[in-house]
Amino acid sequence: MRALSDLVERRDALHDALRTHRSALDSYFQALREAFHPTPPAPPPSPTPQESTR
Repeated sequence: MRALSDLVERRDALHDALRTHRSALDSYFQALREAFHPTPPAPPPSPTPQESTR
């Protein structure tokens, strides 16, 4: 019974480590996406028509 308990504890620890690793990889690949395919800046506001004073 003790061996089974140890396996469950090790499985939980491994699961936590994998979750942390996955989160780190997600952040890494998100940074790569933003570096190589950045979100384009918003277009400048359209100019207001200027009335002719001449």
